[in-house]
Amino acid sequence: MQLNKSILRGPACAIFIGGCIAVGCDRSERAAPTIPLATADSRVQPAAPTTVPTTEPATQPAVTSLLINRVFRQFPGARLRLVTADDHLTAILYTSDPPAAIDNDYTGNSYYLKMPLEDVADASAINGAEWRYKSLSSDRSDSNDGIFLDGLRHQLQPIDLLVRFDGTGPTLHVRLVGTFMDYDGSVVNQPGALTAVSGDILADVDPPQK
Repeated sequence: MQLNKSILRGPACAIFIGGCIAVGCDRSERAAPTIPLATADSRVQPAAPTTVPTTEPATQPAVTSLLINRVFRQFPGARLRLVTADDHLTAILYTSDPPAAIDNDYTGNSYYLKMPLEDVADASAINGAEWRYKSLSSDRSDSNDGIFLDGLRHQLQPIDLLVRFDGTGPTLHVRLVGTFMDYDGSVVNQPGALTAVSGDILADVDPPQK
């Protein structure tokens, strides 16, 4: 996966299926994550994220939230770019970051996930589509895709991830559940920490590019 930095700095807690996974284990033997998502024990959660209105048309909330290791973390609002090329659709989920995100002292959170949907021909067929990603290695990849916490201090790269798209636009529900490796950029050569992530995101779809 390749990051288009011109879009933004970075742009996915999960149901940890099949028990704890050791780094470097054979991931092909694990059960697939299941959607819909479960809710973490309310005794260890902070306040729940902003509730998405149920009236139509749906409206993107000012913030989005992901459940990361059983704690809700807030992010800017979500956007979804849909690009059709080579007879398939690629969905790019990213946060609508504020101008301050380019500053070195920025401490906000963001995400950027580029998801090729090989079985989807174009944006009109995205409703119900799923993207499944399984890494062949637990080592850190040379990619800027993932979830970013505290500015760029922590990068969470997907290891085993399932994402589902529901709706027809101009706003889509993006539901994700999976396992990421959390790499602390402030510590050199530190191994990643296995991290569960899940979320139900309401994302505004970008207008088609001409």
